[in-house]
Amino acid sequence: MTKLPLVALASLLSFAGVARGQATASEGTLTLPTYLEGAPSSNAPFDQLNPTSAPIYPYTWRTSFTDKKVDHAWPTLVLENEYLRCTFLPDLGGHLYSCLDKLSGKDMFYANPVVKKNWVALRGAFAAVGVEFDFPVGHSWTTVSPVDFAFHRNRDGSAAVVISSTDRVTGMQWRVDATLRPGVDFLEQKVTLYNRSEARHGYSWWSNAAVLVEDASTRFVMPAALAATHSFSEVEPWPVNSAGVDLSVVGNIKSQLGLFAHG
Repeated sequence: MTKLPLVALASLLSFAGVARGQATASEGTLTLPTYLEGAPSSNAPFDQLNPTSAPIYPYTWRTSFTDKKVDHAWPTLVLENEYLRCTFLPDLGGHLYSCLDKLSGKDMFYANPVVKKNWVALRGAFAAVGVEFDFPVGHSWTTVSPVDFAFHRNRDGSAAVVISSTDRVTGMQWRVDATLRPGVDFLEQKVTLYNRSEARHGYSWWSNAAVLVEDASTRFVMPAALAATHSFSEVEPWPVNSAGVDLSVVGNIKSQLGLFAHG
């Protein structure tokens, strides 16, 4: 695992404790029940010329999953102030595992109590964990792989976690700067996407959030008038579709559904 250079700070800036008027950033560990993954394939499939599949090389397939569960200590990066405690997992694609509202004691996202990988992502292995960062395609090759990271305190009392990775297929790079400021109850996210080559590459940026549904009247807010299914095979009005169903209401969705803002 490669760490980004850690920002050097004056010794007077302490990472211990959360005092009013400051935010902290620190490393730690989080032990979670984790289902073991088998070894990846021994050969990376060279299918760059296959128009029907996403290129994999030089990555390998990760499609071996087991039913053996162990307690695993995952490295963490933690941002914290008076209101929020946000935990990132740099060995699982940099996922934002949880963002705890300290006043209510509730997580803003679904902090999955178990890590169990399954065949969902481009290389196979995927885990439903908090907020997922994907580039240059959804459920990317590194969605559950170690990524580069750093953390630092800023002169204004804020703290930041930086996570980043370079895609080995295209050579493009993504970076997320997550900043927590003192006295506020929201987490800022700055995304930088960088094409390091002179060649043009298509890309998408996904930032998927897992949320525990506790109320069927919960609504999705998507600032669009049209929504499309996967592959844009169908485009419907949003939020009320052509059948008169308000799909922004969770309780009205009766089966698995993926929708994307159109235009």
